[in-house]
Amino acid sequence: MIASATAIGQLWRREAEAWRPRPRPSTADWCQANLRLPVETSSSPGRYDLRRFPYWRGVLDAVDDLETEQISIMAATQCGKTTFLQAVLASLPFVSPAPAMLAAPDRDACRELRDKFYKMCEVTPVIARLIPPAWKRNDQAIDFGNLLCQLAWSGNTQRLSGKSCRYVLCTEIDRWKQDPHEGATQRLIAERVKAFFHFLIIYESTPTDETSAIADLYDASDQRHFLVPCPHCGRYQELRFFPHKEGAHAGRGGVAGLQREGGEWLTAEEAREAAYYVCERGCRIESEEKPAMVALGVWCPKGQTVLDKDDKDEQGRLKGKPDRPPRHAGFQLSSLYAETVDFGRMAAAYLESRDRIPTLRTWWNNWLGLRWQSKAKAPKWQRVGRRLAGSHRRGVVPAQAFFLTAGEDTQDDCVYCAIRAWGEGSTSWLVDERRFGQRLNEDGQTIPGSDLDQLDEFVLDRVFPLVGPNPIGLTKMRVRLLCMDYQGHRSWEVFNWVRSRAAKGINRIRIVAGDSRVPAGQMYAMSVVERHAGSGKKYPGGLERWAIDTAAYKSEIHRRFEAPLDSPGAWFLYEDIIHQDEDYLRQICNETRKPGKTTRGGEIWEMVDERIGNHQFDDEVYAMAAADMVTGRDWIDLLRRAGPVQQPAGGDETPRRSSRRPKQAATPRPLPYGRERE
Repeated sequence: MIASATAIGQLWRREAEAWRPRPRPSTADWCQANLRLPVETSSSPGRYDLRRFPYWRGVLDAVDDLETEQISIMAATQCGKTTFLQAVLASLPFVSPAPAMLAAPDRDACRELRDKFYKMCEVTPVIARLIPPAWKRNDQAIDFGNLLCQLAWSGNTQRLSGKSCRYVLCTEIDRWKQDPHEGATQRLIAERVKAFFHFLIIYESTPTDETSAIADLYDASDQRHFLVPCPHCGRYQELRFFPHKEGAHAGRGGVAGLQREGGEWLTAEEAREAAYYVCERGCRIESEEKPAMVALGVWCPKGQTVLDKDDKDEQGRLKGKPDRPPRHAGFQLSSLYAETVDFGRMAAAYLESRDRIPTLRTWWNNWLGLRWQSKAKAPKWQRVGRRLAGSHRRGVVPAQAFFLTAGEDTQDDCVYCAIRAWGEGSTSWLVDERRFGQRLNEDGQTIPGSDLDQLDEFVLDRVFPLVGPNPIGLTKMRVRLLCMDYQGHRSWEVFNWVRSRAAKGINRIRIVAGDSRVPAGQMYAMSVVERHAGSGKKYPGGLERWAIDTAAYKSEIHRRFEAPLDSPGAWFLYEDIIHQDEDYLRQICNETRKPGKTTRGGEIWEMVDERIGNHQFDDEVYAMAAADMVTGRDWIDLLRRAGPVQQPAGGDETPRRSSRRPKQAATPRPLPYGRERE
């Protein structure tokens, strides 16, 4: 009887223990104990070891903080941002099951992220049994059984706004497309969590330039930095690349050993061996000491400090009051904290990029994890030049281009010309631009038309090399169409020049003029002019004049100044243009919209500074109009429409010229861009 009572008591105790609430594991502890990283997609396969990446523990702890509703992570590339998002998503079914959403810049990025996540799940035993088999996986959602994670991407408002979620995880938001008709994508994301009292939105990205979304989010957060202790004096400080320029720590708190005593910069290879870190108190820190420093790091919000070893047993604790509450937690991280990047490697990467603005900007974003900002109060032409500088050299065509067009603006004593390459979706690249003055004869007198004659060599007869074979196999190409302005300056001379080239079989020129009376819905229209408006002289055979809606094209070009650089329709300049042709940049930025509209509803544009002029801006307008004429304003799937092209001998895409001038229709029509019109 006693034994029976004892057995019953034990049974009751075991049953009570089984029903006792278990303490909820933290996200960081769960990831440390369970998560595994696959060989195929990870640089550090095996256990997700937070001892190697201690800075992510603090971010994972913020995921568990019920006060935190939003996390913004602005970090350098290859710091583990994507792995962090995958770790959070993997932990949800075990730590806090609730509806979730994973959002990416586009559909392809979403699929890639999904496939990487499934590979991680397959090598993590506790998750492998929850995920569906490969044949059941789709673009709609990731199904864990007790948790459904919707998949979404920017540009698809239906996917972003269709489901209610407690957790929304967003990756690389600086690459997202923003739909102006739907509002900022971040606002659509915020609508998904309205049904929950407690929710969490995570944004992560490497920043870009002044338009960076992640930088704006970080600026609105509590702005946490990862402070690490000096191994010699114990002072907690943020790892910076550039030492302080002023204040109590001037000349310290950054990477040193990049210059010789006389101020001459070392080579990248020399700096790789010589670089070291200078503590804010002057201690010299070698790369071998960095891992131990990072292991003791502490995330510190703006407004607080971290106590060092001078404060005895308080070392490593936060002191003070943060400027903002933890509702929006922000984390910034540079490559200096990464396990694989030592001080020498960081210094070498900087020295390899410091002399060129485009590469320096990339280093600033990808290594420092900071927004690239132009110098304070920089004029617009400098901001535009820095932002739109491409990676191709002047005079060389990018490999993505299908054809070239040119725009020319005639003045009384000179001509201006710009040549632009065009690719899918009307993405374009400036190839070359120049001003040609009139030449002088032996007596010092100007030679009439000598400025126009220089367009033969610069545009019509010139063969441009490509960086590599383009999508239809060309390695060289000529300008497909030149649009020349004849209105107001030497129009009779321009007409005779064009007619003389047509007599030689050169039929790649159209005479254009700005005209606000272009029919509604069109950007250009052709008409025949019989007589010169000034002299009354009759044009032999009539003058085919193409009217251009210049106001509409100017608005479009200005819109592309600020458009995302990774979207169709991006508008690029050649590399280092800011140092090669300041006058061009000043001219394309020398017009602005006036309040109001024309009688036909168009924009009104005016010059900002008459002394600078706007001739190169007009060139770009005519080059864009020429590109629309080439494609018929249909920019979808140029590769399929162009088809394969056999490159003629000599590398020129232009077949032999015909002596016959084709009869042009009175309505706009596209020109072939797979091969030149004969």
